[in-house]
Amino acid sequence: MFNEYDDVRDELMRAYENLMREHREEEKEIPVDIIEYDDEIIVTVPLPGAVKEEIGLWAKELSLDIRAGDVEKHVVLPKAIDPDKVKATFKNGVLSITLKKRG
Repeated sequence: MFNEYDDVRDELMRAYENLMREHREEEKEIPVDIIEYDDEIIVTVPLPGAVKEEIGLWAKELSLDIRAGDVEKHVVLPKAIDPDKVKATFKNGVLSITLKKRG
């Protein structure tokens, strides 16, 4: 027997599934490669069509935030880094970030 609670539950489940699908699609749009070495972490992000002067980069001890136009990406780092020792290059639509580990 169905009642109004079943309808509400079904509607909430559909909304949740749509939200999760959109979230997964957003994450797929901006792939991030993270390579960890003994003393540094290299993060590589493709940003096709981005303009170097419009790229924003904010490093914290355990995370990295990247903004390029309407693209935003939050990256959780595998190890703590020194936010004052960050180097970035942007070439051929690819942002490469070298982060020195704390240590």
